[in-house]
Amino acid sequence: MPRIGLMLSPYRNLTTLACAALALHPHIQVMNHGFARIESEDGLKFITDGKAESLDHFCGLLIRLSEGGRQGDYGGSILHSHAFEHDGVMAAYQRLVGDAQIKPVIQAVVWKESGRLREHLKEFQVSPLDLAAKFDQLYFISPVRNLLDHAYGLQKFYATLGLQSYVRRSLADVEIDSILRYIIACHLEFWNYSRAMPTRFFMFGENEMNGKTLHRLGRFLGVDPISDWIRNASPLFISKNHYEHLPGHEALLQQLLAEIDDADFLKFINDGGASST
Repeated sequence: MPRIGLMLSPYRNLTTLACAALALHPHIQVMNHGFARIESEDGLKFITDGKAESLDHFCGLLIRLSEGGRQGDYGGSILHSHAFEHDGVMAAYQRLVGDAQIKPVIQAVVWKESGRLREHLKEFQVSPLDLAAKFDQLYFISPVRNLLDHAYGLQKFYATLGLQSYVRRSLADVEIDSILRYIIACHLEFWNYSRAMPTRFFMFGENEMNGKTLHRLGRFLGVDPISDWIRNASPLFISKNHYEHLPGHEALLQQLLAEIDDADFLKFINDGGASST
């Protein structure tokens, strides 16, 4: 079975950009969203029953449903995501992969359903660490965007869609204070996972979005980080969407970070470009 990479972080966190870069690899298949369709076909049973055949079924669904589809929650091929509307992304895919939506040889499958999956695990009280220990094929990935840019983007996302029921156990409202606390808690949680199982949890900051990180991601997912992929994908693997930060929000962010007693995590946040300072 291919390795299965699961994005696990709040939405609006550069996962589309990261997955677009991964999808340019000729042996990495990426499924975009599609939570409801996968759940309706019992694709998530492996989370609660712990059976290898359930994980096989999940992997097969990711591959099958990653052909066709459409943008948004319905999901399907990553080619329908907004990242492929940007200049050069589709052209790079066609150079490296061709026209096929399903790769002829698949060595890794990635599911871009980060926020919904996190809340689903929380609902069923299943730790990603326990899943990783149970299933050797599972690998977890979390980008870390500039925290205020992330908060503004997530606020806009939920203000447009409404605060969805799946996230209300973690996020009570769409005020910046609540959203920042939610984002920081999610990242600190994943940080602790990555310290406990560094070979199975991969975390990277916005300032680390470059060819070196793509190379590491390829190795993490068990594929050859071929030079043509790195050369074509790394110029596209750059965050370009930023917001103007309000001084009061910058002060709030620093106050929230000051409450965290983990110097290594704070250094990562600052060095990775996630802090506003």
